[in-house]
Amino acid sequence: MTFLTGAEIINDALSIIRNNSTPVRVKMLRWLNVQAQKLAIVRTWTFLGNGSASIVPVDNVLTMPADYGQFQSLQSGTALFLDERNLLPGEAHILDNSFSGLTTPRGYTEGIVEVTVGDVTTKHPIITLHGATVTDAVLVSYTIEPPPITDTADSTSWPSPCRALFMRSLLDYFYEYDMDERAGVSELKKWDNSRKPKTQSSRHGYRRTK
Repeated sequence: MTFLTGAEIINDALSIIRNNSTPVRVKMLRWLNVQAQKLAIVRTWTFLGNGSASIVPVDNVLTMPADYGQFQSLQSGTALFLDERNLLPGEAHILDNSFSGLTTPRGYTEGIVEVTVGDVTTKHPIITLHGATVTDAVLVSYTIEPPPITDTADSTSWPSPCRALFMRSLLDYFYEYDMDERAGVSELKKWDNSRKPKTQSSRHGYRRTK
């Protein structure tokens, strides 16, 4: 499978409009990443690939890797296996009570944790297990979140069949935001038109300009 590069997608789109100026390339790259983000959540695309990580829970909390996109499954030996069907509602804490008598987790919840290093605070997705305490490493399988596309020759996560869709999207963005004279100037035109003299009828039966 051949994967596209950010530079070739933008070059293909710009070859149609014959405008390779730096300001337009910068906008094209921004629009390309917006479209990629929109496309990534349409479905779990097989070509985006799957990731896996062995994670040791801390108080039943798993901190996901940087490329984590969407949970697929979690496994520890033969006793513990969870998939997307085990995502718990708000009553998940009930499973954590000792009277439940559970020996393995029965489900999970998703969340976000903030980590501060110096003056920088970053957010990381976490998975919390509910039903029993787990201290051994678990294997988490997940869908990878595609990294941002750059205007370089580096391969993206998007295969060549996506070329036509990305090109069409970039051209749509261009004609909507850069070529449509109504975008961003309609209020200015309204104000300017209000200042122009208007032809009015006089009481003498002829038209005059105010």
